[in-house]
Amino acid sequence: MVKDFSAWANAWNDYSRSDVNYLVFVVGGTAALVVLALSLLLESNGTVLTFFCGLAVIVTLAGIWVVNFYPIWMEDSPEPAVFTTQVEKEFGVHDFSCPPDVMSVKDGLPDAGTYRCTITDSKDESAVRDVRLIVTADNKVGLYDADGKALK
Repeated sequence: MVKDFSAWANAWNDYSRSDVNYLVFVVGGTAALVVLALSLLLESNGTVLTFFCGLAVIVTLAGIWVVNFYPIWMEDSPEPAVFTTQVEKEFGVHDFSCPPDVMSVKDGLPDAGTYRCTITDSKDESAVRDVRLIVTADNKVGLYDADGKALK
């Protein structure tokens, strides 16, 4: 049985993109506030009242910026499971182990192909079984026992 891992791959894409968006908000907003503060210092010409009125405007804008984007910063988007953990979850297997080119994959599918892997038997956690992992180019993943029977 082959399972579609497209939703899982898309979750990683969305998760990676949210980190970039957060960085853009922080850097962009901070740069805007710094530019505003510097222009305020230059425009105040040494008058304390003008400086503090401008500073109040900056603090107000910063407060509005933080309040508006705080939910985005604090969004608790959990990191999706790594590939091997997702395979264990989808196929109901334990201690899934494959060659390094599969085990090192975190945020995407390994290259399309067939891989020789092992799992432990759920009946007896010490019994290691050989399995075959198949990854297709269209985000489909299959797991088969040594006899070619699809797992779960």
